[in-house]
Amino acid sequence: MPDAYLRRRRMLGLVLLGSVLGLSLTACSSNQTKALKARDLALERTTEAYRKLMRWSYFEEAAKYMKGRDEELRKPALIRYEAWKVAAYDVSDLVRNKAGDEARVVAHISAYSKETGAVSSLRDDQFWWYDEKESHWYLGSPFPDFDATTR
Repeated sequence: MPDAYLRRRRMLGLVLLGSVLGLSLTACSSNQTKALKARDLALERTTEAYRKLMRWSYFEEAAKYMKGRDEELRKPALIRYEAWKVAAYDVSDLVRNKAGDEARVVAHISAYSKETGAVSSLRDDQFWWYDEKESHWYLGSPFPDFDATTR
């Protein structure tokens, strides 16, 4: 009789331990999910702010979103952009990696030269990355080159 009693107690202890561990993992998972959702929202807000700055040709402000992840990213020569006015900026795709710390954005941009009226239409493939220390998303790819696609 005592052996059966001890076995039931052990079994009950294991069931309780399993339940506690399960709840702990669920809580951790829930916190991770909340953190990823917050990061996703931050990405959407950041890329939307960048889109608006580019659309209204605030290149100097948009350049502040640029930061290299592993190496320094050269800032654009903003003087070159003074001659351009963006007419349209449309995001066609935004894809995050599984870890939620990198994203690819595809934007289609149309701009015209204020001096010549020449039109530039291009596809801008952007790499965005999340800086854990600063809790901020950064553009890790160069500015679009309107001069290269002028017609």
